[in-house]
Amino acid sequence: MILRKMKHVQTGLDRIRAGLWKQLKGYKLGLLANQASVDSMFNGAGEVISRLLPGQLKALFGPQHGYGGEDQDNMVETDHAYNNASKIPVFSLYAEKREPLPHMLEVVDILIIDLQDVGTRVYTFASTMLNCLKSAVKASNCPGPPQSTGRRSPGGEPPAPGTLFFCGAIQFSHASRTDNGRNGTDL
Repeated sequence: MILRKMKHVQTGLDRIRAGLWKQLKGYKLGLLANQASVDSMFNGAGEVISRLLPGQLKALFGPQHGYGGEDQDNMVETDHAYNNASKIPVFSLYAEKREPLPHMLEVVDILIIDLQDVGTRVYTFASTMLNCLKSAVKASNCPGPPQSTGRRSPGGEPPAPGTLFFCGAIQFSHASRTDNGRNGTDL
């Protein structure tokens, strides 16, 4: 058996820390993340961004199960909260509304989305990402909402038209074998 040295894999947070943070300097930042949003050293996304860009993180956003993953019961809505350590709001995107409302987006210039997903439609993270993109388009008066590509993959056919719901709001196959970053880019 021949062992080969693996290349170092960088997370998006590693890339931000390696220099992309300079592009974020001066902006009011929002972060949509959960407990799995870590860099390669297992530092949380909020911690990494706050260290690199002190005072610029203005709001946290949590998907289903909450920003910190504290609400693990399935289909249980998460309340909005306040992060005492950072002194910023934590907006739940799995509450009475499943999208960021205008007042939530008013406090940020850029919303960073760092959600890990295993590439299946039954998880709500892709839907949450899509709702964030649509809300950002509305808030910025961009020309038109993002559109799904309806991409097919080895994981099966996308859902039939008219059968979309929150856990499958994007027309990807059941097991798209891609991550949310790729899915968001393809919208």
